[in-house]
This record gives sequence, C-alpha cells and structure tokens, in this order.
Amino acid sequence: MIDVAEKIKIFAKQNEFVWIAGAIGSLYEAEIGQEQKDLILQGDYDIINLGGLFTAPKNGNPMTGQLSITIAAAGIGRVYGGAVLGPLIAQSVVQIITAFIWNSVEDGSEEQDNDI
Repeated sequence: MIDVAEKIKIFAKQNEFVWIAGAIGSLYEAEIGQEQKDLILQGDYDIINLGGLFTAPKNGNPMTGQLSITIAAAGIGRVYGGAVLGPLIAQSVVQIITAFIWNSVEDGSEEQDNDI
C-alpha cells in the first residue's frame, strides 16, 4: 500500500518549493484533522481536492508545509475534509498535479526524474 502523503513529502524534500494543486484517485485510509475532532477514515473514498505547500529544509531547519484534503465516501456521498494529519493510503492510482521550483545551480546537480 502506498502512502500518498509520504510520497509528496519525499518529492518536496528534493525541491526547493512544491505546490500541490490537486489530485485524482481513491484512498483506502485517511487521517484528517477537523476543527472539533480528528478522523481516521477507512473504506472507499474518492479524492475531491488535495492541496498544499511545502518548502525544503534549509540550513538545518525542518521542512515546512501542510496538506489539506476533501474526500467523499464512494457510493454514499458523505464528504469529509480537513488538514492531513497522517497517512493517505491509496486504493487506486493517485495522480497529483504539482508545481515546483528546483535550483540546479545551487546544488550543482543535473536534471532529475521527480516521479512520485
């Protein structure tokens, strides 16, 4: 099983700045923080929206960023949303739309394959 949130964080560590613009696919498990309580959802959930920003660690500082997600229970239509607090376990192929800044001059490396 693939943790989509972890894959995004790995991708973000390879780039200076990553913006998550959206995603399509379905999840089996999601841990979401809402205003009144945190939820751990398991089942068949379709991704409605996934967004966030990450900046890479610099000068010993940790990576910063946050993901937010909106999902719908497949076949039921119940919608959940909030901050991603833990794993997002994929049930199907999940395609993520990103934009990133990568500074190859600073680290002296060649262009890299950034598949996530």
